[in-house]
Amino acid sequence: MDSIQLRPLSDTEAKALEDGLELAARLVGSKRPLSVEAVQHLYDVLRTDHPGYVEGQIAAGLSFGQLIVDKTGWQWMRVTDSYGEETAVSPDGYELACYPISMLQKRLKEGTITDIAVLCEATIAQIKDMIESGDY
Repeated sequence: MDSIQLRPLSDTEAKALEDGLELAARLVGSKRPLSVEAVQHLYDVLRTDHPGYVEGQIAAGLSFGQLIVDKTGWQWMRVTDSYGEETAVSPDGYELACYPISMLQKRLKEGTITDIAVLCEATIAQIKDMIESGDY
């Protein structure tokens, strides 16, 4: 796997994260933190009714990532890799990350029906497996 560089979010990036999470909450008419059901609803509405709404896609990705953070205690980081730079979720002490915005944007672009709860658990399991095996 290509090497990655991780750094904490800048103040501007942390504010963008908060703004995205707030947008997601407004879009589904819910309070934060969003439940997995609320994130699922947001994803489904974007997929069927607003597939080109980029800000909504980002908000959904951030909310999906926040589900992972809330379940694991992992951290939001800014990651630079061979593809560019993105806000991602990373377990402390590892050069390893998942990219929740890209994960959902790709699925939304393809119109993929996605079970957010299953994707969340599978993502966590895959990262834990990579940590355990050292294959990252």
